[in-house]
Amino acid sequence: MPLNPLPMPMDTPMVGEDRIIEFSVWVPYFVARDQQAAQAATVAVDETVASQDAAIGATPLPVGTSGGFYRVNVYARITRAATVSSSLTPTFRWTEGGVAQSRTYTALTANTTTTILQDVFPMRIDSNTSVTYETAYASSGATSMQYGLEITIERLV
Repeated sequence: MPLNPLPMPMDTPMVGEDRIIEFSVWVPYFVARDQQAAQAATVAVDETVASQDAAIGATPLPVGTSGGFYRVNVYARITRAATVSSSLTPTFRWTEGGVAQSRTYTALTANTTTTILQDVFPMRIDSNTSVTYETAYASSGATSMQYGLEITIERLV
């Protein structure tokens, strides 16, 4: 739900000439502002892996113990191409409704520094369970491929 804040009622003084607060104008403004702030996503995790040149095993992301609805933002980029070829495959795992879930991306195999993965996806996480990420990595040639990975998880509800 987009946040479209009410305009601040700048033409109406907060306190009238009679020294009484202008409730009819200012209270709806502050109530709407507080409701919109409460609905805004909050960042639960902000993880950055830079200059990695190996696979990453299952790594927990600290989303806390409360379950809920989250939005995952993923950005991966090849920062140094391998001499011959390379492959990078990120995977995320979590539990929803007691059932193990996963999202595995198609391998990035273009082996250029313009090779990127950009994605945003929702996930519902059970309470007291973890979210993990991992990468499968392959590189061929004298110069190994390097990559960066950035993950942000926002709690929505």
